[in-house]
Amino acid sequence: MKKLLLLIAIMLGISGCAADEKVEPKPADNKQTEDKQVIDSVEDEAEDKDEVKNIEKIEKSSEELEKEELKEKQKEVEDKKIEESAKSNQDEVPDEYKAALAKAEEYANSKYMSKMAIYGWLTSKDMDNYSHEAAQYAIDHLEADWNRNALETAKAYVEKLFLSKKSVYHHLTWEFGGYFTEEQADYAMEHLVIDWKENALNRAKELKIDMEFTDEELRDWLISDEGEQFTVEEADYAIENLDND
Repeated sequence: MKKLLLLIAIMLGISGCAADEKVEPKPADNKQTEDKQVIDSVEDEAEDKDEVKNIEKIEKSSEELEKEELKEKQKEVEDKKIEESAKSNQDEVPDEYKAALAKAEEYANSKYMSKMAIYGWLTSKDMDNYSHEAAQYAIDHLEADWNRNALETAKAYVEKLFLSKKSVYHHLTWEFGGYFTEEQADYAMEHLVIDWKENALNRAKELKIDMEFTDEELRDWLISDEGEQFTVEEADYAIENLDND
């Protein structure tokens, strides 16, 4: 009996000890915590990369700005050197050369002369009589719109001399006329706005007075290659309207 009681007491003691033991349960949200830590780590890494990129952009922008500023300073220095060199060279230019250039600028901008015509006047003994070296210096340093000059000269031929279209072109390119290049003369003719019939009429009136032509002789002269070089249509218009005023 005692043995049985002892055995029961031992069994109850073991059961009590087992009941006293506590098992620590693993929290259900441990996995979520770990995931959040991973996400936070990735986000921190991404922010670090963005910050590095921003720093690199700032550094790059700063470098580009410094390069631009350096280029501007270099250009200022170069421009100043060129200006000083030009001033120095100008001081070394002979007075005759300077005078020839000033005269050439006057011819180009007020008389609308061509490059070759200006050179001829500068070196002519009957005109300015500059040396060929001085005249060449003037031509080389002369700035002018030669197309404009050709057009202005063409206008003068039309308005003052009442020339025909063919005659205007001839005078523009003629050695003893405008002495412009063919390209410059072409530009002038393309941009010249004129009523050639009226020009033929005005020329016919002058010739009628000066040359005492008959109408038939006048018409022949107006269309002749040795004469005014108007077209037949222009000449007929002139003769038909000659006595209308």
